[in-house]
Amino acid sequence: MMMTHMVISIEISSADPKRGNIFRIFEQAITAVSEKVDTYLRDVSIAGIRIETEKDCLHRIIDIQDELSMIKRVILQQEVVWKSFASKAWPDYWPNGQDGSMNIPKSHWQIWTKQEVEEWEFIQSAESKFKEYYRRLAQLDEDAQRVERSVTAMLDLKSKHATIREAHTSAIMSAAVVGFTIVTIIFTPLSYMASLFALPINTLQDKQYPSRFTSDAGTYRSSYFAKWTVTAEIATFAFTFFCMWVAIKFLLGVSIIRPSLRFIFRPIKAAALQVETLYRRSHLAGNNISSPMKSFFQRKKPNTIDEERGNK
Repeated sequence: MMMTHMVISIEISSADPKRGNIFRIFEQAITAVSEKVDTYLRDVSIAGIRIETEKDCLHRIIDIQDELSMIKRVILQQEVVWKSFASKAWPDYWPNGQDGSMNIPKSHWQIWTKQEVEEWEFIQSAESKFKEYYRRLAQLDEDAQRVERSVTAMLDLKSKHATIREAHTSAIMSAAVVGFTIVTIIFTPLSYMASLFALPINTLQDKQYPSRFTSDAGTYRSSYFAKWTVTAEIATFAFTFFCMWVAIKFLLGVSIIRPSLRFIFRPIKAAALQVETLYRRSHLAGNNISSPMKSFFQRKKPNTIDEERGNK
């Protein structure tokens, strides 16, 4: 009787019996972790990522799994102890020994009093309790594993979502930087050439013409200034793209010339194929003109020639 009481008492929480059995406590703990993760995932911004919260959720669910494993080992040991005790105390009711199950003949149930029947039912209920414990432990362990996979997947999705948003922001900033870079590449040579032509250099002053507005300084022709400004722009663009090509080719090890040529010539090739297809279709349509149409055109030719002769 004492062994059976000990087995059944596993289901009751020794710390606080009012809270219910120990399996329900684990169910509530698993539900609490799931709700905490759902609350944490509502904020998908970069600032909403908190490593401590993620570590706490994973730590809790792993701790629940470890405790369930320990409880399972304890119940397994209790089952071994109970079977060993019961098989030695009532060997007649264990035909297959300790490895089997308790089997009380029906004739004994008929001759026992009501109190004895209740006592033996209570003793025999311990064996069914072990099966119920294993079933509930398996269910809790399955729930914990499912929540763990869900927590890991959802936390990973949140990190990916935050990374995508950060990448989108970085792409916008990169586009803005590219815009500023293009403006800088365009206007830096212009500023340089304007400053250069403003300096009192004899080689440049020889190209000046007397100004109509003042006699102190001459002026440059528009063609002369435009020629050297365009040259400076082209040289700046060429030098910039050359430096970019060197950096990408030798530092990153990526070839960009062939992909660029393919990108440029691909639409040209597609347009050429389309023109060729249209030409072939029109040529085939011209060869497939019906005989009445051909005779019509043949009849029209002499008349056209006669009209031209009459006009002459």
